[in-house]
Amino acid sequence: LAAADGAALLRDAIAYYDSPEFKRLSPRWQSTSRYYIGLIEDALGWMTVPDLNSRAARDDFYAMRDAHADLPAKADKLMNVLRRLLSWGYERNRIEINHAIKIPHLVGSNAARADFVWTDEWEAAFLAVAKPEMANLFRLAMFTALRQSDLCAMRWTNFDGQWLVVK
Repeated sequence: LAAADGAALLRDAIAYYDSPEFKRLSPRWQSTSRYYIGLIEDALGWMTVPDLNSRAARDDFYAMRDAHADLPAKADKLMNVLRRLLSWGYERNRIEINHAIKIPHLVGSNAARADFVWTDEWEAAFLAVAKPEMANLFRLAMFTALRQSDLCAMRWTNFDGQWLVVK
């Protein structure tokens, strides 16, 4: 991000790239962020600090997101990077407000939560055909309600013979 003196704010992301916040990201996410920041610069590089502080900037943010709507996951990642970049600029007093906050994702679900809850019939059908290790994994997930990443990180040391201990 460039200095907040009216120059094009998104044209220069070097200060953000040198920040501890950016350096704390994994190398893969740094590379991904650079790619998306390039797309942001292409679409919004003309914007000045007063432009970014104006509520009208949301129209431009929506237009950029909608231009990538044919690939909704990409559009959402683009908006996530924009939000992070503008949040960084806000925290560093380069802009007065982050107008990208609360712009909704394109990927999501319009289905009711009830559509994602396994019925007893679905569970029985799965367990009838699942290999024993998959059935055990299914039950572990169902009875612990742990996230997939937490299940994958579990070790035998989490089990003391009677209790499953997860921090």
